Parts: sequence; structure tokens; C-alpha cells
Amino acid sequence: MPPNCYRLPGLWLTPDGHERMAAALSYPCSEQLAAKLFVAMTVLLRPTSESSEERELRLGATAKRLACYPKLVVQAVLEHWGDTEQWVPAWADLKQRLDEAESAIRVYVAKGAWTR
Repeated sequence: MPPNCYRLPGLWLTPDGHERMAAALSYPCSEQLAAKLFVAMTVLLRPTSESSEERELRLGATAKRLACYPKLVVQAVLEHWGDTEQWVPAWADLKQRLDEAESAIRVYVAKGAWTR
């Protein structure tokens, strides 16, 4: 870990990065990008026994919900889910991780710099 940094899943928060982070929080995640990232994440995890119809329904519902989060948060969480998990997440688990990441970033931005 670089010195004087804090790691969120997929992100390094550095003392001078708060302005970039504040700007990035204003960019929403599109449903198309959310779907692409979700599919990429599921490819790395253990397969489920869903039918193709169930998979499509899950993808559509999840992409709509992910689009309510900033792009930065969605990318950070989905791109690194497989680093700690083996299974495709239930929405409640994914939402918890997204909320934690977004909250930590917002605290970091509000302080104007990361303090440990």
C-alpha cells in the first residue's frame, strides 16, 4: 500500500485526491455500463444454476439499481468483488458494499483530505 493512503475496494484514497473524487461522485453510472460490469464480475465467480431467463431478469433489475450509484462507486465495487467473494451477490449484499464504499468516499471528500 502506498504510504499515507487508504484502500477501498478498487480505490486508493490519497491525501491530495479529494478534488478528483468529489468530481467523480457527480458522474452517474449508466445502466449499460452497470450491466457490462455486472456481467464481467459474474464471469469470474462460481456459476449459478439460473436459467437464461432468470439471468436476464437479474441483470436488468441489478443494472437499474446500480445506475442509482455514482460510476466511481459501481466500478470500484464490481471490479473487485471477486477479490473477496466466490459467488454472485444477492442485491442486499451488493447494496451494502456499494453503500459502504460511497459513504467512505463522501466522508473523504467532505473532510477535504483523508485523515486516519
